[in-house]
Amino acid sequence: EFLEQELGASDPVVKAVLGGKAPAEAAADYVDSSRLADVELRKRLASDAEAVKASKDGMVRLARLLDPAARKLRQRYEDEVEAVITSAASRIAQVRYAVFGADEYPDATFTLRLSYGPVKGYRDEHGRPVPSMTRIRGLYERATGKEPYKLPPSWAEARDRLDLDTPFNFVTTNDTHGGNSGSPTINTKGEVVGILFDGNLESLPNRFVYTDERARSVHVASQVIIEALRKIYRAERILEEIGMK
Repeated sequence: EFLEQELGASDPVVKAVLGGKAPAEAAADYVDSSRLADVELRKRLASDAEAVKASKDGMVRLARLLDPAARKLRQRYEDEVEAVITSAASRIAQVRYAVFGADEYPDATFTLRLSYGPVKGYRDEHGRPVPSMTRIRGLYERATGKEPYKLPPSWAEARDRLDLDTPFNFVTTNDTHGGNSGSPTINTKGEVVGILFDGNLESLPNRFVYTDERARSVHVASQVIIEALRKIYRAERILEEIGMK
């Protein structure tokens, strides 16, 4: 449906993908006629290019239809966008340094970076308060049994074993960006209290202008990692390795 909306019903790729069917019907046909959930089938396809070309699997057929157009668009993006940015990056950096000097962050060149900020909630676009921290309890309160709020069986059956008041995620005003995911979150005592893994929607403009009004970095709390390792995954070796057994 999105493809049809963006490219138009008369686009050759759209026509080929839909095959005269409504978007919902075509999508259902591709999914229903696919056996890619079968591990052995995926192994055979991965090891035999000719098998991929000859496959009648629904999702493989869809990929074959989309691949040529996708490659052309990717090449165009590389030539007209990425190449221009890359070639101009050095000149842009020199000009920005001449204007802003040391007041601006240095480029991320795979060297150590430190960002600091407090744990702090915010208000969303509707003015509703968003707490600075969530707890395991909230996971089960929001679970519906259906995607995207369907819990893995291991988490669903472990509820009675878990401390539901254990901190799960928390947000801070740290100025972070894509590529920072996996960074350790350290408190003022030098203790690892979490791992950065995301930013909220309101943090996207921070790529250009930093603000801590509503932009937040999102971290998973160390407490929930330990709780899950102990009571869900029973990962004794890992717990021992990190000194938490």
